[in-house]
Amino acid sequence: MIYILIIFQSILFSKGLQVTSELDTNNAYIGTPIKWSIKIKGSDSLNYRFPLLSIDNDSMKIKQLSSLKTPNNKIDFEIISWDTGRFVTPSYSIEILDENGNIDFLMNSAQLEYSILSILPILENKNFRPLKGPVPVSGLWPIKKLILFILILITVYAITVIWKKRDRRIHKKIDYNYFENPKDRALKRLEELSFTQFTKDFYTELSHIFREYIESKYYIRTLEMTTQEIKKSRSLFPMEDLQFKELITFLNLSDHVKYALQMPTRSEMELDKEKIKTFIHKL
Repeated sequence: MIYILIIFQSILFSKGLQVTSELDTNNAYIGTPIKWSIKIKGSDSLNYRFPLLSIDNDSMKIKQLSSLKTPNNKIDFEIISWDTGRFVTPSYSIEILDENGNIDFLMNSAQLEYSILSILPILENKNFRPLKGPVPVSGLWPIKKLILFILILITVYAITVIWKKRDRRIHKKIDYNYFENPKDRALKRLEELSFTQFTKDFYTELSHIFREYIESKYYIRTLEMTTQEIKKSRSLFPMEDLQFKELITFLNLSDHVKYALQMPTRSEMELDKEKIKTFIHKL
């Protein structure tokens, strides 16, 4: 390793001070660190200070390696160049302080030359190497997984809250000891049927009572059958022809009131209610 030593000596007030500036090498390759040392001698009785120095640009980078004042009265820098050619170290001055700590005068260090060479001539394969793609770097915190975990917690909490606020279905146990007779149920509903409601609603309810009674008594699904379907299924109904004819007549009347807007009078409504009650008693 080649060392360059340039000594700059300045004599002031009969006190000799020497500033030494040296590089650990004067030839280096691109990106190879060069150590630059500056040392002051004969300063035992003087106060001095090494100023800060930091350079970072496209052609070079200089950073400080040692503290501003070391026991060896020396400061070290690291120089890294990003281009080939001949370069000179930047101007650097040591601050000599007076008794009050103010700058009394400056002592300049010598500027040293050095060369930066390309590494390509020493390579066997001088062709440019293929560029490598970016290397994936995992973060310190798994942000994506953390967000997904928080969303899952919020979803589970929302489901729990909604589940607790739902309307609970209360199931009532059927009392099989009590069985309501179809005839009694029909007569009970007839007693509760009021004439104060609309005519259409009155005949709809009256028709439903009659159909429910026939279905419960003979197990024929008359609630799901139309009047014409009931008429065509005469053989299913175990009743006399006159009774069946009265059944069809009443169902046709109910259909006319519900769908054709036929308007019976109050007396006709009372009469039809009594007919259904009598018909239920006869069956």
